[in-house]
Amino acid sequence: MAVPRDIIAGTNGKDIASSWTQRFNSQGLEVGTPGDYACLSLNIFTTSLVGRQTSGMPHRYFTTVSYTGDGSDQPDHKTATKIIELLRGHKQRGKPFFLAAGFIRPHYPMVAPKQYFAPYPWQKMQMPQQFPNDLDDIPKLGRTSMSSQNGLGNYPDNQKRMWTAYFAAVTFMDEQVGRILNELDRLGLRDTTAVVFISDHGYHLGDHTFWKKDNLHEQVTRVPLIISVPGFPTGRTQSIVELVDVFPTVTELVGVPRPTGLQGTSLVPVLRNPSVTVKQGALSIARGYSWRVADWAYMRYKDNTEANERWVADGNFTAHVQDLVWSAADLVVWLDLPRWVVMPALVRRTLARMLLRKELWNGNRERWSNLFRTNPEDNILLWGWTRHAVYRERIPASMGDPRWRDLTFVRLRSRREVRRCLRAAAQRRGVT
Repeated sequence: MAVPRDIIAGTNGKDIASSWTQRFNSQGLEVGTPGDYACLSLNIFTTSLVGRQTSGMPHRYFTTVSYTGDGSDQPDHKTATKIIELLRGHKQRGKPFFLAAGFIRPHYPMVAPKQYFAPYPWQKMQMPQQFPNDLDDIPKLGRTSMSSQNGLGNYPDNQKRMWTAYFAAVTFMDEQVGRILNELDRLGLRDTTAVVFISDHGYHLGDHTFWKKDNLHEQVTRVPLIISVPGFPTGRTQSIVELVDVFPTVTELVGVPRPTGLQGTSLVPVLRNPSVTVKQGALSIARGYSWRVADWAYMRYKDNTEANERWVADGNFTAHVQDLVWSAADLVVWLDLPRWVVMPALVRRTLARMLLRKELWNGNRERWSNLFRTNPEDNILLWGWTRHAVYRERIPASMGDPRWRDLTFVRLRSRREVRRCLRAAAQRRGVT
């Protein structure tokens, strides 16, 4: 359903009726909730209900409402209340059940009672660090709702207020989830019920000066996924998974035959052993495609511009290395090989080495050598290209301190020869 349009109207949106035996819509006033309204991108603060930004209006993404109340009038509170009612009915019937609760916060507008804003004073909010020339290497389609364009750039304090409102909305929603889990415990259903908590997408909150979603950066494509299953061990995994994996996971857990044609992979092996890996990478689609592996995310937008991000073990953003935006004079090889996005090792090593070609000339070898220490393989041939040459380096068996002294350059005269060399490298890695 469309938020906030279908929430205000209490309608089904594009929901498919055949998917449910029963469905309930939690209606709410959303930005029309009486209280302290703010449109942060326009620096408007008022209690008036007139002229508030709502569905279809350009500044609706940056609206907040804090008000006096217990939150029982909010859609997420109503959803939790309805789920609790349904759980009690299923407990009495004693039969297997499936319930899906859709919470809308922290989707805009950020509406919550004042007590949920209070723990997060905007003066104490820490904005994401910005870097000089950060946008220079990000493709046009990868730049969405920048502070310089949406109005927030004119009001630095309002950017912090946006964080406060986001935290307030998340906290309010989290409390509603807690109400449901508490009722599961009270009814004695926790030992026979699998619980899956998931989100549809992430959100930019000022990093790169971006806001909202609609690109392929990690802040957008990464979502929370928590699965609690009776009899399974607790823990946390670094395994990469996708949203399409939830369906086959649930069917296996409840013993329902898996339909044919599913693209997802059951995560039950990961639930049994968090160290298990069930897939090499994750695909995301938004204005193009992203392939996320352990240390890198490769992004290819619809206009064929490309981007690359590196991540450390805990998933925190480290560096947006450089985007491939080539001119006709460049040796455009990667664009002709879209299947290469399924090769994690090349995404992590080869493409990275290509992108860092400028640092080779600047003598920053020590700085970038750390990028290639993850999951080392002996005697790997790393291929890349500069504007006029393709180079290769044979990594020594000892990877404790990778050396660049073995770097040699091979002058290539044509794009065909570049392709031939790169494809040869791929074949040596067993890629067809």
